[in-house]
Parts: sequence; C-alpha cells; structure tokens
Amino acid sequence: MAIRLIPYLMAAPIALFPLTHAGADAKNMPANSSVLATNHCLVSSRNGAPVARAERFSRSGVFTLLVTPESVEIDESEPLAPGGPYAGTTTWWQFMYPNPGYLPPDRSRLCMRSSGNLSLRTSKGKLIWSSHTAGTGRHNYLTVQNYGNVVVRTAKGKVVWSSRTTRTILPGGSTLASGRHLVYRYRQQFGITPTWLIMRKRGDLVLMLGERLLWSTRTHVRGAYAKLLPRGNFVVYAPSGRVLWRSRTHGRPSFLELTTGCLTFNTSHGTVWSRPRGRTCSL
Repeated sequence: MAIRLIPYLMAAPIALFPLTHAGADAKNMPANSSVLATNHCLVSSRNGAPVARAERFSRSGVFTLLVTPESVEIDESEPLAPGGPYAGTTTWWQFMYPNPGYLPPDRSRLCMRSSGNLSLRTSKGKLIWSSHTAGTGRHNYLTVQNYGNVVVRTAKGKVVWSSRTTRTILPGGSTLASGRHLVYRYRQQFGITPTWLIMRKRGDLVLMLGERLLWSTRTHVRGAYAKLLPRGNFVVYAPSGRVLWRSRTHGRPSFLELTTGCLTFNTSHGTVWSRPRGRTCSL
C-alpha cells in the first residue's frame, strides 16, 4: 500500500487509515482498546469504512487492526509533526486467497474463539482467514502492540500466533537502535518476499529482500545505530556519537518508507532519495 501524506485535521472524516494521533489522543484511549478478548468479535461496516466496532488500536495510537467485509489488515499512521500531517500505510493484509472474486457488502466478523482460534468469517459463516491456533487455549486473547506487531496469547501469556510486523515508516526524530529492524510484509500473501531494514549489531545498516542483500552502509562499528534527524538527514552513528555514514538529505516534515525491495526518503514534495540506486520502487 502506498504512503499517503494526510493533513491530521482531515484524518478523522476521510482517511483510510484511522486516526489517533500518537501522544495526546492516545492517552485518552480506553484501557482495552488494544485487546480482543476470548468470545469477543470485531464487526465490519458493510462498506468497509472504519468504525469503532471494527477496530483495535495500539496504545500508542499509531497502529490499527481493521476488519472490512473482505479482509483484516494492520494500518500504520505515523504523525510527522504535532498537529500536522501524518504518513499512512497498510503493513499487513489478509483476505480469502486465492481470491474468489468480489464479496458483496457484508458485516464480516473477526472473532477470538474459545477454541483458541482467531478467525474472520462473513455474516453467513464463510471462512475468509484464520490464525490456525485452535486447541492452543480456551482463553486466548489478541493484542495490538505499540511497535506494530499483533499477537495472540494464551491466558498464561504464551504467544501462539504473531503477524510478525513492525513499523514500516520512520518519521523524523526516530532512531533504529543496534540490533533492531523494520520489515515490510504487505504483499507476503501473494508470495512476495518480505523486505528488511536491519541495523546489525556489528554496525552496518542493511536493506535485504529475504536473504538477498540489496544495499549496505558498509559501516562496521559494533553497537552503531541509525537516526533520521528532524531536519531530514539520515545518519548512522557510532556509540561514541561519531558519524559513520549519512544520506545528505533534508526536508521537513520527512520520513523513511520501507516497501518491496526499496528504502525511500520522502517529504511533502514526494520521494527525493532511494536505495538501492536505480531500482524502481514498487508496493
């Protein structure tokens, strides 16, 4: 799903990717807004528009689990400036596959069953998607986590299913710590290999398509970390603070986007930098 820059004040009525601004609004969210408990369901609107009963949010307000008549998806909306625009995308999407064709407007239900299974079905009971976790526990529950992962746990806290998703947008001011990564899985259901941006513990920042190396900063100082500065320069620092590599980009507001086989630097004027060089970036 392509990135969209959406003015924050317009987000509530028209954005496909709802909406809670991280920080101020997230503080007012109900305590259970990130959890789907046993024997509870999310129910889509007939036209797929975001409604409260079809959603669960991360406590940060950045990630939304959304049910539509045809699918279940995880949406990401990263605020780029207080009261300003945000960047929105879909990081994970599951539907009936192979696609049987158009499903009519319906109130499909994503339910956390007492069998332990998380499943999406039409109002007539036709299965669209399942976590295949039946038999793992009678009191399983779902949680939308702040870093973008959605997990199903047993009553004792054991993870029995995970979307294995992260944020795919890095706003200005954000850090990718040593040993951390971003992963883009949006088209994995089609058999397309996930794309990874990894800040390796040994110090190099790498872009990978599955196990294939696409690009590297070739920085080899153990414990190095990457940061997108508020003014737009993307920098790899040694633990001492010494600059090891920089993109020499600028722009405000700005963000990095991870898509299939590509890392791009974006401002309100569009994409101004991408790696690897010469590659046509796709969704």
